[in-house]
Order: sequence, then structure tokens, then C-alpha cells
Amino acid sequence: MPHSCFFPIPQPKAMRLLVLTALLPFAAPVARAEDAPDKGGLRDASVTVVAGYIQGTFKARNATFGESQQTDNGHANLNLDYDSHEKAFVRRPMGVGEFIMGWNFNATISQFQVNKQLETSAFTGTDEGTSLKGTYAAVGPSAFIRLGPLYPGTKIFWSFGVGLGVGGTEYSGNAMFGAAPGTILPVKSGGVKPMLYETAFWKLDVGHVMVLFNSKYLLIRDANLQSSTYESYGLSVGYRFTF
Repeated sequence: MPHSCFFPIPQPKAMRLLVLTALLPFAAPVARAEDAPDKGGLRDASVTVVAGYIQGTFKARNATFGESQQTDNGHANLNLDYDSHEKAFVRRPMGVGEFIMGWNFNATISQFQVNKQLETSAFTGTDEGTSLKGTYAAVGPSAFIRLGPLYPGTKIFWSFGVGLGVGGTEYSGNAMFGAAPGTILPVKSGGVKPMLYETAFWKLDVGHVMVLFNSKYLLIRDANLQSSTYESYGLSVGYRFTF
């Protein structure tokens, strides 16, 4: 049935990993999660639960039938992020707050599901009876610039940055290749495939709560050295558990 808003249903392996990761913040005492002080504008290690609304597009190529582009026309999304303790390259005081250029390591796990073929529009897909879903995880360093606090005596910070990493993804489904009416073929990873991961983000932190706009790009390689990609962008809110 056509729909434009859903929470992708994880595969059994992914479900176990998601449950274990979701329980990680509660392994430490609650008081420590709430009271652990950030070092001014630098953040302690944390796990963040992020929920939002994103649009994702999966692109694949078949040597015989051409290219396929599938999107989801936008959907609700949930993912878990881990951030290591932040370090500063540059730290300078400003009239209000400070300027920080820093770095840390990040890990993320999320899911995707696309079920609309991009035909005449670059943003809105058409239901052709195809669907593909998967899970991915990635880890790597990020660099960021942070300003704040924006008002004296508050914990409101604005930051933006980029990240680059490696990871793995597993997916399965089908897609339509070539111009409509094209050829519908199965598309599957056949196990976990390595990938490169890129992200760019804009973030407003208010204490442990954040408002986040980010984009993600996955470059996936299969055994035959042919590549597929998944890219997404959207607006989310998150809660950060420090430890």
C-alpha cells in the first residue's frame, strides 16, 4: 500500500544490535548521566537518541538495464549516535561565549527504506510496486566549529561540521531500472557490504537537547567493484546521554 511516512522494520540481526545500543546509556547510574559536566563548549562522551523527518534516495546501476533511483518521499526516522569526548584545535574567547574548532570520533547506526521510483522529478517518486530496505552502521572522525553560549549563563550553543568514516550496510528488495516502464529486478547486498560514509551537519544545542539538520552519503561497494549510493537529508531532534 502506498505510504509516505513509516518507521522501517529492522532485520533480526539489526534489531538485536539496536536494542543493545539503546540500553548502553542506562548502564551508567542515572545521576552520572544527568550531572556529568561538559567542559564549557566541549562535550563529554555521549550516546544520542535522534528522531526526525528525512528524505533518502538509493541509487543502483545494472550493466544491462541502466540506472535506478528510489526515494521515500520523506519519512520519520530513528537512529542512535555515539560521540567520543571532544578535543579542541583552536579555542578563543569572544564578546559572549567562545569560538571552538574541534574534533572527535562518532559512530552511528540507522535504517533506510525506499519505495518510490524517481522518474520525472528529482525529489518526488512514483509508486511502481518496488521497495528496498536496509540497515547501516559507520564510525569515523568529525571536525566542527562551535559558538557559544549564545547568551550569558545559558547552555545554548550553535555548531556545524563534517564527518568522514567507514562502515557496513546490508539491504534487500527490488528496483526498476531504466526509463518507465522499466525492468524490475531484485537488489540485495548478499551480506554486509563495506561502505564509505560522509556527513555534514548544523546543530543547535540547548543543554542535553539538540535540533539537528544533517545530510548523509553512503558509497557502497560490492564484490564486483560496482557501486551503489544512499543519500539522505532532514531535520531531527535528539537527546544526549553523557557519561
